[in-house]
Amino acid sequence: MVSRSEIVLKSTIDSKKETFILFFIPYKNKTGILEIIGARTVNLISKIGLSSKVAKQLVSLHKAVPRSLNAQASLIKNDVKETATFIVETQKYIEQIVSEEIFRSAPKCR
Repeated sequence: MVSRSEIVLKSTIDSKKETFILFFIPYKNKTGILEIIGARTVNLISKIGLSSKVAKQLVSLHKAVPRSLNAQASLIKNDVKETATFIVETQKYIEQIVSEEIFRSAPKCR
């Protein structure tokens, strides 16, 4: 949350850059990737509801502790999907690639 607070406050050189976060959602059995969700960091921060006031407090607290501060906020998958710039459903994508390859490699009929 500290780095997200820096983005809200634009307090460092890196925090002024536009960033993007990718979420890789695995199958329940962890054998592969079901979905890839991409979202702009500022959209996720907005969804969390991180205000400038709270961001200032987190950055201040981070500076006050002797080593590091570990703070977290969580969103569920549907929250992330609501803010997503894109969603890749990998099974559909793989099926599309395979069907295109089969079509490309099939003998041409005249």
